[in-house]
Amino acid sequence: MQFTLKFLTVTLLAVFFAGANACTDNDERCTSNSECCSGYCAGIGGINECADASLKG
Repeated sequence: MQFTLKFLTVTLLAVFFAGANACTDNDERCTSNSECCSGYCAGIGGINECADASLKG
């Protein structure tokens, strides 16, 4: 019983952290910088998209 409970706890934590660290690639829509894999969330033409940090002036 303890093994099963421990296994379920570890599995749930792994799924939670995998979801928490999910991010979008550049040129995909975003609402905040934390959603972008690399770079930041930039307003381009009224639509926020992930942009490369190296392009930020």
